[in-house]
Amino acid sequence: MTDRIDHAAEAVGLLALAVAAQHRGDPRHLIAAAQVHATLALVEQQRLANLVALRALTGETTDSM
Repeated sequence: MTDRIDHAAEAVGLLALAVAAQHRGDPRHLIAAAQVHATLALVEQQRLANLVALRALTGETTDSM
C-alpha cells in the first residue's frame, strides 16, 4: 500500500455528494463515510505533528522517521 489517500478531499467530496443526493433519498451513508474520512485526516495530521514534536525534542535531523 504505497498510495496515500487524501482523506480531507474524500470527506469534502462525499459531503458534496450527500448534499446533491438529499432530495433523492437518504444521504446518511455518505455523511457517515465523510465523517470517517474526516477523522482519518485528523489522525494523519496529528501523527505528523507528533513526528515533528519528537524530532524537535530529540534533535533528530535525519529522515529515518
